[in-house]
Amino acid sequence: MVLAHVDVFLRGFRDHYLFAGVAAYAKAGRLVWNAAYPATYAVAANDIAANDIFPLGTGALSYIAAAAFQLRDANILDLDQPLTNYLDPADFGFASQWCPSIYAQPHEESPTGSTAASPSGVICTTPSIRQVLGMTAGLVDVADCNYTAGAWQTQYCAFNQPTYAALVQEATQGNVSAAQLISAFLWQAPLEFAPDEAFSFSPAGYWLVVYVIEQVTGGTLAEYLEDHIFQAVNLTSTFSGTPFSPGPGSISDLAVAVPGFVSAFTANVTVAPAHLPQGTYANTTQLLSKGSEVLLAVGLGSIWASAADHVSWYQSLLGNSSALSLAPTTITEMLTPSPLALVAENFYFAQGIGVVPTAGSSLYVDAVAFTGRFAGVKTSLPEKGV
Repeated sequence: MVLAHVDVFLRGFRDHYLFAGVAAYAKAGRLVWNAAYPATYAVAANDIAANDIFPLGTGALSYIAAAAFQLRDANILDLDQPLTNYLDPADFGFASQWCPSIYAQPHEESPTGSTAASPSGVICTTPSIRQVLGMTAGLVDVADCNYTAGAWQTQYCAFNQPTYAALVQEATQGNVSAAQLISAFLWQAPLEFAPDEAFSFSPAGYWLVVYVIEQVTGGTLAEYLEDHIFQAVNLTSTFSGTPFSPGPGSISDLAVAVPGFVSAFTANVTVAPAHLPQGTYANTTQLLSKGSEVLLAVGLGSIWASAADHVSWYQSLLGNSSALSLAPTTITEMLTPSPLALVAENFYFAQGIGVVPTAGSSLYVDAVAFTGRFAGVKTSLPEKGV
């Protein structure tokens, strides 16, 4: 009965040009509902199907965090060591190691994080991988750049850097690595605050985690995710490593618009959503208007998934973690946020995923929620834990 009401609600939104997409629902590890709501205008009536795949954008963070915890549990990665233990400055085009200082405090030693003096005498305050995962590292939000006009952070925003336009063009071809993005946008930026002193949502910080994963595994993030996550929990409609259109049946909001909304790359609000043919991507001249989103997504692995697969991912993470070689205690750790990481009332950002905490669950959360490119994903946890 509840799903019937949701179906009517979404159809109403669709009919008023407020929604076009796919909605999925799973319970107890089983997909019980997966429905498409194609646009009802022009030739787009059949342009969205239930098994279509969509770009996740920052919805990729939970996959990356899970990969980091897998490597920690396999004794390959230490989440609490300073990031510099895993960074090779030559990979970023520099002769000396990354040396972030705290903004306006270049010579003040931080009480948290790892501190060391650089050759210039500046105190380097290096966050750990865990602090990056939980968004308490103090990294500037160089990609989204959600700062007020005139804020000091805006000088470090990606779109204000000289290499921005060229990297956006390259990113549409999938030719940009996490190391390139770190070098161009993160390496020179100071920290907003000392690690573990505050919370700041900076998904571009996960570029550092992606780089580290590739360093310790000797392969690409896409290869690791395919072998250790997608195959492990049978995500057959989830792909990584392709910035645009992994194949027929893929839909990208990077190239289209729906009436009532302006698309990411065009002011035309009459263009209907459409399948993107194999190997095509959005016009790169239009792309520059929202290129930061492209750079962010490419640096996070360019993950695409169907709605059903993405919901199944959350179900697997929470209820079938053994298939991912993650112990229940690791899942609890992953879902435990810093007290500083309050996003909204009773909603926190943990490690790659938003959580609604409670003391009544063995996992310490009632629900997880993170949207990425989807309109919304919410998964309730099993009453008796994993």
